[in-house]
Amino acid sequence: MKRSSAFLVQVASPGLAIALFCWFLCCGCTGGSSSSSSSATVGISLPSEISAVSSTESGSGAQPAPGSNPPRGTGRILRSLLDARAGSLPADSDYNTAIIRKFVEIPVLDEFDIIEQIFDAARQTHYADAGVVNSGPYKAMVAWEDEGQGGVTITQLQTWTVDSSMITVNGAEVNQVHVWVEEIQDGQVRTIRVELIVEQAPTENADGTLLDLGKWSINAVFGDSTDHFYADADIMPDGSSRLRILDLFTQNGPGGPITTGMKSILFRSADSGYGVIQVPDWEACFGPSQNCPPPDVTIQFAYNSNYLSVVKDGVQSNFDRNDEHTIIHKYKIYRATDGKDVESLQTFGFPVTLSGNQFGWYGSFNGRHQLWVAGQAVPDGTAVTRADVPPSQTAPSYTTRTFSGALTKRTKVAGSLDQIKDIPLEIWLFRHIKLIYSSADSQWKQCIGDDGMGSCTSLDDFTSQLPTLEYSGSGDQRNIFISHCDMNGCTNYVYVTSPSAGFFEAVFDNNSNRWQSNGTPYTPSDNDQLFIDLGGRTYIEYTGEFTGPTTTGWVEKTLTNFDTSTWTPEFDDNADREFFFEIGRELFVNNKGQNFILEKVSENGDANDYDVYMEVQTVANPDNFSTVVPDGTVFVEPWDPAANSTYVLETDSLSPNFLLLKYSSVSSQDQNNGISAGDVVQRDIWGLRSQSDGALQFNWEYQANGEFWGGVTYLLDSNSQFVLLSDPVRFDPIALPRTDQLIPVAAPQSEWLSYNLWYDGHMGGLPDIWEELRKNGFAASGSTGVLGRNVIIPDGTELTETGTSSTYLTLAVDVGLFLGIVNAMPLGAPDLTLTVSIDLDNDLPTYTANDVSTTIPDAELWYVEGIPISTN
Repeated sequence: MKRSSAFLVQVASPGLAIALFCWFLCCGCTGGSSSSSSSATVGISLPSEISAVSSTESGSGAQPAPGSNPPRGTGRILRSLLDARAGSLPADSDYNTAIIRKFVEIPVLDEFDIIEQIFDAARQTHYADAGVVNSGPYKAMVAWEDEGQGGVTITQLQTWTVDSSMITVNGAEVNQVHVWVEEIQDGQVRTIRVELIVEQAPTENADGTLLDLGKWSINAVFGDSTDHFYADADIMPDGSSRLRILDLFTQNGPGGPITTGMKSILFRSADSGYGVIQVPDWEACFGPSQNCPPPDVTIQFAYNSNYLSVVKDGVQSNFDRNDEHTIIHKYKIYRATDGKDVESLQTFGFPVTLSGNQFGWYGSFNGRHQLWVAGQAVPDGTAVTRADVPPSQTAPSYTTRTFSGALTKRTKVAGSLDQIKDIPLEIWLFRHIKLIYSSADSQWKQCIGDDGMGSCTSLDDFTSQLPTLEYSGSGDQRNIFISHCDMNGCTNYVYVTSPSAGFFEAVFDNNSNRWQSNGTPYTPSDNDQLFIDLGGRTYIEYTGEFTGPTTTGWVEKTLTNFDTSTWTPEFDDNADREFFFEIGRELFVNNKGQNFILEKVSENGDANDYDVYMEVQTVANPDNFSTVVPDGTVFVEPWDPAANSTYVLETDSLSPNFLLLKYSSVSSQDQNNGISAGDVVQRDIWGLRSQSDGALQFNWEYQANGEFWGGVTYLLDSNSQFVLLSDPVRFDPIALPRTDQLIPVAAPQSEWLSYNLWYDGHMGGLPDIWEELRKNGFAASGSTGVLGRNVIIPDGTELTETGTSSTYLTLAVDVGLFLGIVNAMPLGAPDLTLTVSIDLDNDLPTYTANDVSTTIPDAELWYVEGIPISTN
């Protein structure tokens, strides 16, 4: 997913918000004046992208700057690997008629995303199709995706009432689209009235990029408020495009309602462009200073055929337009025999309605069913009605059935450390350490193979690992508990490295939720024991360095901050410290696209010390549980199974604990915690094994109260039968190149890496490079390494479905182009003085509200997510 909608960002992280209008406008489009009707039956198309900077791929023949290297953009190289389209497919196939969006991504210039969201939603209405134009009002349910807590992708839906017609304005035919959207604000229903006028379609180059943005305007009115939005595009006499945005909106701030806005004007062509953007500084308003109303921030930019320069808050950044790096935000797959879109053949989800005119989405991610309403799960037993059914048919009704946990079977496929090199990986620690002090060696030694009776298989020097017991940075998410017990009782400790290294007596600080030193050092005696429990989230990164500064090949990142609302860590890259693996213990990593299992198997001091597997997960659901979990399976924990409880899956469909993991036998420790046989397991357990067949491995995820992830929700029909969505389409392993393997000379295919891909409306199994860049703040530091690990599936790649041998073709439909960063600008810099000619106060039009009727016309539902409603 490329990025969250501004509404979600605003609620979750106000400092990043543009305004509430971004959410509202995801449901509308805008205006000009109208005239007499026309008999035309086909409308005028909108741009596929609205980026501030055009791509050099758009055919201007941009040449490298004097003295620079030849163009090395990954987009050019990948395009040469395969043809862009499969030539044997019919010209009118879904594959050959798919809309491809390709745009330059500069995060500081992403204020135009809202228009792209609007246009994407407008295309789902088919407003320009023959049979729609001049046919009167109709309804369309449009969808877009948000990123919620924990990085979970959530599909949002809203219903638009649309009336598209061809009219004559000043002697020319234009496409006028009126849109009505009802939404809830502060508990009140208000109608967003939108007028979209499209005068001229954009000019598109052969590679899908745009030569110009066409001519159009958007005008939105938000109920009875003074909030409004206007944007337009025009083609100037020299062929360049001009884009203008004027926005005014009100939102709640620390001291009450705040009225503010956004203004922008830009000029864009293939070879050059410039512009000015003015936005409110929400960081100042919602930050510690609470400087509200927020002051304005002005961003100026200019580019020529070789370079882009951006100035924000007086800080200038420079980019190389000839160094483009392609990142795919969305793939689609098509049946190889006829080019049919797989999403029209499978049911990966559908919309529902709830009481109170709420809309939700019943969907599945990698087999995990869930029902989301406004980004939140719904209570168990909620009544819903399917929403994508024609008015002439009776829509089926369902009831939700929520399970507080999910058991998944893990199938291992060989992977490679190269797939995750230089990428911070989130892991969860569950580690218990027993240390014994040796006064003869003046060392703390780790008890290896503790038998629980005081004996150890070996005592290993722990000195080099002691610094890992110290909290690292203010954003450290780990829980570290250290205690020593003797006849006088137990004492808690912390380990610190400054002002002197060692263990110190500790007191718990409720403000930081950490143990803090009270300044009293611990002076151990011979054979003193410390018991240490490490848990919680941390980030590790494989560097491949075994001869210094690390000997394990891994570092643990130091967190300076962790934003739980956007699930974003911030690292101090100068404070990495060595990370130590325990031999035999598996670590489970989800890299937002591919699950990995890491295990250290030896101590040779090289990459062969580690086994790496990709993981394919199969969720046990009401239909497949008997095949996913063999009858009679008893689960044991992967670490010291003899000392822990055992577990079984409840397979009685009449039981309230159906499909939940429960205790079979209970260890003495669990008994002391009040657990009995038959109780549901209310914690996560990774790497469960079958007691009779250790090759069968599983994960159990439990969703406690207030947690966002872990549970699953299904729908029950009127016969109490579960309504299951299509399983992901899984493919045989395929070898793909990383982008750094293509520069400067393409590596042989034998050196490419293998990936296990799956598709359920989104391509799974690839690293989420955009997410890694976001975590890095899109900064120059570290971005090169992240981009080098990028993996792209060239258009037309054939994938074979596992088990059926059916074949499918891939197509990248949402393509971002990142520009390389220039640290020292050579001669030929863009002319930023051009921005001085832009006057945001006087060059923007005076806003006039549209005259769209305040009465929403009656209409039937015709489209859901761009797919026509069947009347059969």
